[in-house]
Amino acid sequence: MLQVYTKDSEPNVAFTVQVAGQIVGDLALEPQRLIWGIANFDRLPASRLERALTRSLRVISTQQDTTLELSAVESSLADLDVNVVPLEKGKSYMVVAKFSALPTESVNGTISFKTNLAAHPQVEVPVSVNVLPRR
Repeated sequence: MLQVYTKDSEPNVAFTVQVAGQIVGDLALEPQRLIWGIANFDRLPASRLERALTRSLRVISTQQDTTLELSAVESSLADLDVNVVPLEKGKSYMVVAKFSALPTESVNGTISFKTNLAAHPQVEVPVSVNVLPRR
C-alpha cells in the first residue's frame, strides 16, 4: 500500500494506492510446476493426444547483464522425456516435457536442471500427474 500525504501542518492521507506484485529473483519459471490431469486418453484422436501428453515451461533470466546457461536437464519420472529449446540465446529457454507412454497411475516427481547462476545452481520443478478413473 502506498499512501500520499498532504503538506499541511498536520499531514493527512490524501489518497491511498493499492500495489500488488511479486518479487522475482535472478530466475523466473513460467509456470512454476507442471500438472497433468489424465482421463479417457484412449478416446482422444491422435492430434489431441500428442498435445495432452506434453507440457512446457519457460526458464527466464531476469538479470540483464547475465547470460543464462542450462545443463543436466532430467526428469525423475521414467516415461517423461525432457528437451530444452533456446528461445532467446542466454536469456530464456523452453523446457518441453512429454510422456513417451501413457501414465497408468497418479505420480509426483520433478524436472531438475543446473544453471550457471550462483543463486540457483540447481533448480527442481515439481511435476504432478493425476490419473482419473475411466468412465
